[in-house]
Amino acid sequence: MDGIGKFESISESGQNVLFVILALFFSTGYAQKQKADYLVWFDTTVGIENTPLFEGLGYVEQFKSINERHKFFLSQDFLSGTMVSDDQSYYRLQLKYDLFADKVLVQLKDGFEAVALQPEKTKIQGFTIAGSEFRNIGTPDESNTQISGFFEILFTSPTLTLLKKHRKKRNKKVGDFVYYEFLDDNFNVLLYDGSYHIVDSNRDFRRLFPNFKKEIKKYRIKKSDKDKGMIALLNRLSLVMSTENVQ
Repeated sequence: MDGIGKFESISESGQNVLFVILALFFSTGYAQKQKADYLVWFDTTVGIENTPLFEGLGYVEQFKSINERHKFFLSQDFLSGTMVSDDQSYYRLQLKYDLFADKVLVQLKDGFEAVALQPEKTKIQGFTIAGSEFRNIGTPDESNTQISGFFEILFTSPTLTLLKKHRKKRNKKVGDFVYYEFLDDNFNVLLYDGSYHIVDSNRDFRRLFPNFKKEIKKYRIKKSDKDKGMIALLNRLSLVMSTENVQ
């Protein structure tokens, strides 16, 4: 018995020493390694189910889809992503973005099962999914509620930020059974001088920047590829505006 008690005592002391060593290792490692790696380690050690992210509501699908006209960004499957919620960063998550409801879903482990949760939208400041970055702009203009929620960041400069609202509209189908198709209903928004402006064509840019009509005329925004045309135009406008400010 004495031998066993002595062994247990040494084991406990060893565990305490090991804990101190690990604590020192990770405190110094935090300063040396990337923040993302440290937070992944923390979430894994503590268990992400014990973080505030796990406080979201459970998700139940309401609309049956049978083809590729689904309501999610890029895919119906969960995709790799990150999230900033309530000033806390979470990495290496599995996310889906519901474009019809404008909600983000996260797949988390609950024991041996995977569950889909909806983190509280107002707490989510931004997220990335499959390399695309989104920002929660809230509702900056109460008179125009369609400019609210999550927007993809397409272009940013010190003076101009181009955002894209990905959204879907629902189309009910009735045959042998009821199902739904979801069609794109996207639009672009420009953040300029503290205000958000819906932009759809060269005309909108000429209205916003009357002093740069000649520059805008050089670029043609096609309906088939609006994003690319707007990004090219804003690259030019940002350069011209920065040069003008220097002068």
